[in-house]
Amino acid sequence: MSPSTIILLVVVFLITDIVVVGAVMQMAGHSLRKLGTAFPPIPRNANAVDRRFQSFKIGVVSLGFSIHAAVDENALHLAPTTFARWIGMKPMSLPWNAFEKVKPVMGGVSAKISGVDIVGPKWCMELAGVPTNGKRASSS
Repeated sequence: MSPSTIILLVVVFLITDIVVVGAVMQMAGHSLRKLGTAFPPIPRNANAVDRRFQSFKIGVVSLGFSIHAAVDENALHLAPTTFARWIGMKPMSLPWNAFEKVKPVMGGVSAKISGVDIVGPKWCMELAGVPTNGKRASSS
């Protein structure tokens, strides 16, 4: 192969790689943007429990050690680290009444929120008193 053919192949490969990676990142960020738009951040209560660098899976995106999470009686508050912001995640507050189909899974708890699957650490749900048997407790 001539040097110009090799250079052309490398350029085509790089352009294809950039387009494919960009498309995948856009698709992966869709669920993050959907939740961020539907549930903008609200102020946390002073008694909120927070933990930094938590792992969540939102939609098809696994965000290992990329989320600062806080829990109060109103919501699960998620703040992205730099990596999560790169793929389009914005801070959000997910109110407890938006959680559907809550169930335990290996290593955490799964829920559906506005049609988006989210898996997070069990402590978030336990601290807020959200049952993990798929049914919400009735409020009195």
